[in-house]
Amino acid sequence: MEGQADSVPVIRPALGLDSLLDPVSDLWDGVPQAVVALAPTPIEEQTSPYVRAVWKGRPYGLVREVRVQALERPGQWLALRLCWDSPEMTAAMTDDDVFVDAACVVFASDSKTPVSMGSPDRPVRGWLWRADRPHPEWVRATGPGSSERRGPADGGELRASARWERGRWLLVMAGPSPAERLLAVAIWRGALQERAGLKSYTPRWVRLETAEGARG
Repeated sequence: MEGQADSVPVIRPALGLDSLLDPVSDLWDGVPQAVVALAPTPIEEQTSPYVRAVWKGRPYGLVREVRVQALERPGQWLALRLCWDSPEMTAAMTDDDVFVDAACVVFASDSKTPVSMGSPDRPVRGWLWRADRPHPEWVRATGPGSSERRGPADGGELRASARWERGRWLLVMAGPSPAERLLAVAIWRGALQERAGLKSYTPRWVRLETAEGARG
């Protein structure tokens, strides 16, 4: 693991969004990336007493870093490419105890906002992708266990495209350019039965920093 990046460089692309949605496109090759450290969500922060008891000592949150790239047309859209290791791929819920791979990015404007899903006076909002659904969802939270989801038609268009190959996920998510410039990431591995608060997450905020004059 290369350590926690303090910021993600954001550059303005010369091309439109449609050409950037392919996660394996070589158009992303020259875009700077930040290596963002992840950690397991603390077991004591799980909202369910059952989960705290059953999962204490069990492995989860094993994804320890995610590589993040960002392209943005200010005031229009932001596209993020995430890359993380995932030895197994789970993209369908075939039984009650099977869970899918997923990723979420949330945005905030205040560094005092709790990274683990915000708080009542400092809510967070973001984009949630699941491997078994074609479109990402909007999410909003005011603290652990408070997550609310809205579909693509509720409040703006979100787009995503993902590819699993050679033991890693490559995911592009795009949506309206956020006013908030702090970013956090969460990753769930379905093969480990991760869901809800059982995940890898960014233990502190990472800033979206515009790289002046840079174009992709």
